[in-house]
Amino acid sequence: MTAKEYLSQAFELKRLIESKMKRAEILRKLAERARVEISELPKSQNHLKSPMEETMIKLLTLEEEILHDTEKFSKVMHSIQSTINDITDSSCRLVLEMRYLTFMKWEDISAELGWTERNVFYVHGKGLRLVRIPS
Repeated sequence: MTAKEYLSQAFELKRLIESKMKRAEILRKLAERARVEISELPKSQNHLKSPMEETMIKLLTLEEEILHDTEKFSKVMHSIQSTINDITDSSCRLVLEMRYLTFMKWEDISAELGWTERNVFYVHGKGLRLVRIPS
């Protein structure tokens, strides 16, 4: 694993969690709609799951996945923070924190620091070479 791949883990997990949260919101809306439609129907005696039950099971499963991913995200962020803190060059540390811990875009880092994007990329590359990936 390269330093960039290691540092990018949190970003990928963040995107995965956000995607699952959007899916969960869709399932919540479907469950609410199913609840309204089902409440108007007579009760069935068969033991098959209703559409609402199936949707709720999917939602609960997805919410468990989100919780698991969030715990993993927290651990990865802590590890990345610790790794970045070990870098002694303050400029490199700052750029890596802005990019990999606050997920800033390159142009935003450049504007925030008052540097050219080329300089930001240079410092970023230097910082990546200083990263020591934990075993």
